[in-house]
Amino acid sequence: MRLAAGLMVLCVAAACAARDNRPEPGVQKTYQGLYLSGFEVSSFLPAGVAEQWWLSGDMRRVSGTDLQDVPGLGNAQVMWISVEGTVTEKGPWGHGHLGSGERELSVARVLESKPATLDEFQLANCDLPAPEWATDRDIQISNAYCEELRTKLK
Repeated sequence: MRLAAGLMVLCVAAACAARDNRPEPGVQKTYQGLYLSGFEVSSFLPAGVAEQWWLSGDMRRVSGTDLQDVPGLGNAQVMWISVEGTVTEKGPWGHGHLGSGERELSVARVLESKPATLDEFQLANCDLPAPEWATDRDIQISNAYCEELRTKLK
């Protein structure tokens, strides 16, 4: 009985560790989240982490998801992905195009990908903290938009 309970605790701990998205700079591990790829955009929102990362590396296996016409991004891909890769420390000027990512995730291999919608990606953005330069009006507009998305995606 003790052996069974011990094995169960070990399995639960291993399962939790496999889904741990907390960034560990310099360590190759598995990360899951939403990914948007388009013109000058390679944005990854790791599940459960209130950050936006620039994604680089080997993304060949992601092809096959439908391109969507996204205003300002041209033909873009939006998907949920699970990847193995290494993340950096936060950079003082950000990472990627115009410093849009707080960190950079360099992908070694794609484990899984499936289509997602731009609305799902935008809703995940609602969980990010407002930038320092945002005015009260900016935040008010953003909050109203996020509430509309939550209602639409219920």
